[in-house]
Amino acid sequence: MSDILSGAVWGSATVLLFFVCWRLVVSVLPGDDFYQNALHTLLLCWALIVAAVVVLGSFNHLTAPLLLLTVALASLGVFAATRRLRRIPPFAGIPATPSKAAQFAESVLWLFLLSLWAYHVVRTGLLEFPNDFDTLMYHLSLIDYWLQAYSLYASDAWQWSTPGNNELLGLWCAAPFSGDFLATLMNLPAVLMLALASREIASLLGLGRLSASVCAAAVVANYVVLKQLTDAENDIAVAALTLTAAAYALRFARGGQKTNLVLCGIAIGLLAGVKYYALGY
Repeated sequence: MSDILSGAVWGSATVLLFFVCWRLVVSVLPGDDFYQNALHTLLLCWALIVAAVVVLGSFNHLTAPLLLLTVALASLGVFAATRRLRRIPPFAGIPATPSKAAQFAESVLWLFLLSLWAYHVVRTGLLEFPNDFDTLMYHLSLIDYWLQAYSLYASDAWQWSTPGNNELLGLWCAAPFSGDFLATLMNLPAVLMLALASREIASLLGLGRLSASVCAAAVVANYVVLKQLTDAENDIAVAALTLTAAAYALRFARGGQKTNLVLCGIAIGLLAGVKYYALGY
C-alpha cells in the first residue's frame, strides 16, 4: 500500500514538473510544434531534477520526501515566473502548416514507436530482473548507495566519483519506493530526446516534416537503443544530449535566439555530468 501511495505522489510531482516545463517552453518559444516542445520540455525536466538532487545531496538531505517536495516547489516557482517572461519571435524551423496526410502519417509513426518502447520497457525492463553487467556493477548500485547515504557523497560505492546525471533520473524513479524496480525507466527520456533531436537536426538540414520523423525513427531503430531501454547504461544519454546540443546550436546559428543558446548550454552541461570525457564526441 505504501508503494501505491508513493506512486500517486511521485506521479503527481512528475506530471506537475512536465506541465510546468511545457508551459515554460510554449511561452518562451512560440511557434514550435508539438515534437519540438517535447524536446525542450524533456531537457528542462532533466535539468531541474538534477539541480534538485545536487542541492539536497550536497547537504546530506537526499530523502524521497524532500526530493519530491523540492521538485514540486521548484515547479511551482517556475510556473509563477513564467507569466513574467517575455515572448520571443517564433523560430523558423519545420514548416508550420504541413499537409494533413503528412501530419497523420507522422503521428502514426510516433505512436508506433512509443507503443513499441512501452511494451519493451514493461515486458523486458520492469517484469524481469536486470542482467546487464555494467548496470549491476555500478549504474544501479550508485542509486542505492545514494539513497542509503542520503547524499551524493557515497564513497563506499566503487565508482562513487563517476558523473551520474543519467543515474539521477533513475534516482528520481526509485527514491519514493521500497525498491529500485522502476530505476530502469531512466533511459526512456534519453531515447525520446535522441529521436526528437534527430528529427530536429534533419529538419534543419532541409528534410520535410515526415522525412525528418522517418530519419529519427531510423536513428533509434537498432539493438543498442532497445537494450538500453531496459538497463541503466548511459551511452544513449550521451548520444541524446550530444545531438540535442547540436540541434540547439544549429537553431541558434539559424535564428539567433538566445533561448536556443541557453538550451544548448544546458544540454552540454548535462552531457558533461553523464560522461565528462564524452564532450570530445
